[in-house]
Amino acid sequence: MQAVAQPLPVIVIAEMLGVPPRDRAQFKIWSARRVLEDCEVNGFPMRRRDNIAVLLGAANRDPEVFKDPDRLDVGRRDGAHLSLGRGIHHCLGAPLARLEGRIVIEMLLSDSLAWTCCASARASTRP
Repeated sequence: MQAVAQPLPVIVIAEMLGVPPRDRAQFKIWSARRVLEDCEVNGFPMRRRDNIAVLLGAANRDPEVFKDPDRLDVGRRDGAHLSLGRGIHHCLGAPLARLEGRIVIEMLLSDSLAWTCCASARASTRP
């Protein structure tokens, strides 16, 4: 398959969506599911009606799918993040989320913003 050239904001958004949030308390990074039929996943037996938790942040950092998964790499071509879901569970707002992200990144990279830095600036911290 031939690679398609993408604008930088699109590439950055795709990589950032796969990065788990630092403050996990603010974001839902798991989803509850129920097993519909007996099966086995990676040698682990699951029985019909078992309750399971799907850890989305872990899926996006799977070393079997992503080379060096804990490193931010806007040139990443391996794997596909699950941050906006997949299949019938794909987020309906995904195109809007990508568009908003692209607009913000383009604004941050544009020459229209005047950036200044002052010595007294400190990173804010939350309790």
